[in-house]
Amino acid sequence: MHALIDGGRNPGEREHVSDRAFRVLKAMRDLGNGPHSLRSIIGRTELSRSTVQRLIQSGMKNEVIWQPRHGYYALTENREKADPHPWQCVPASASTPGRHALGFLAEQSGHTAGLHAAVLTDVPVQVCVGCLDSPNGVSQRTSLGRPRPLAENAAGLAILAHLGLPHPRPGERHAIRFRGWASSPGPAPDSQMIAVPLLRFGLPVGALSITSGTDEIRGRLAAHVTALKRAAGHWNSLTARSTAAEIRNSQCYPKPDSRADYRADL
Repeated sequence: MHALIDGGRNPGEREHVSDRAFRVLKAMRDLGNGPHSLRSIIGRTELSRSTVQRLIQSGMKNEVIWQPRHGYYALTENREKADPHPWQCVPASASTPGRHALGFLAEQSGHTAGLHAAVLTDVPVQVCVGCLDSPNGVSQRTSLGRPRPLAENAAGLAILAHLGLPHPRPGERHAIRFRGWASSPGPAPDSQMIAVPLLRFGLPVGALSITSGTDEIRGRLAAHVTALKRAAGHWNSLTARSTAAEIRNSQCYPKPDSRADYRADL
């Protein structure tokens, strides 16, 4: 397949998509061990921001590129040499409500439950921040703490459906939003993952997932979807309660007297 390049060459000249990918990889190699900002990579390639973002997303999916922190990327081969800054991620879904919802889901479903954070960097990714394995499920522990592309699994697709970004399967975006859950192959052979998004004010901050054998998921799909939606509702309730408590305790407001406090709790 051919496509016009974004800039830096004769407008009538065409270039393979693979050539663009090599331009991104060469730029990152020439910049050194890294990590490098998205802006510096774009400057070296003379490609558009959207094109570089798509190619970096593909590189992360194929584990050629990794993202150690917000807005910075490096070649995986230079991981040991790169500037050792820890992964920075303190998502809303990793808070106490998230942990409670994860435990609730594991108990309700009887299968491996996962809690995934949406990390909305230049190239949005997901991070599995919690996992409760079950003898009846498929472990997700190998992905704990690792940034993964949104298109990789059901948790990421559930998040992606609520973002204004290109979707790998455009027809599925509306279906996910309409039914409220996403599905994908699981991390092990003959396994499947289903997931629901965690939304705050209409924006995705994470997702909850169940992972188990394909036959088990398909055979009890309605029950598993119900467990996921109940767990997400549990998270919403706890998060709203926590937010209300923070507002009441905020120093921006005078401390209410006992009668006002009672009215507020009705």
